[in-house]
Amino acid sequence: MSEIKLNYDQEADMLYLSFDRSDHVTGVELADNILLRLDTGKISGTSPRAVGLTFVNFAHMVALHQGRFLKISLAKLSDLPEDLRQMVLSVITTPPVSDFLAVEVAQAEEKWIMDLVMGVRAYRQAHSDEVMTFDFPEAVLAALEAVDD
Repeated sequence: MSEIKLNYDQEADMLYLSFDRSDHVTGVELADNILLRLDTGKISGTSPRAVGLTFVNFAHMVALHQGRFLKISLAKLSDLPEDLRQMVLSVITTPPVSDFLAVEVAQAEEKWIMDLVMGVRAYRQAHSDEVMTFDFPEAVLAALEAVDD
């Protein structure tokens, strides 16, 4: 990954964080005023990666959060196709995106998030002697699906 570049457009009040370059970028609205620029890797055959983040009304966001870490809800992701949602989850929960955003799951979030949490809890109760680590959210889902087979 190349160095992170910041570009603030004062007139538009937009902050652009660029992590990398890509000719194949998909924009995903993570939250109001926050856009993830994502290379899904489908065309190049590589893993999904964050190309950048765009913050709209940035000065307002800074004033609102007063120096606190910016947290986003996963609610907007529930409308995405499953494969894209999994790519976005893997990208936003790892650096460099996780260096700028914290993902927050509220109790009122979508059913699929609560189903995942309940599935992990049930699996841990049934396999309490196992120590498992996962590098990506997809690996958690695959492990949980394998239990049902």
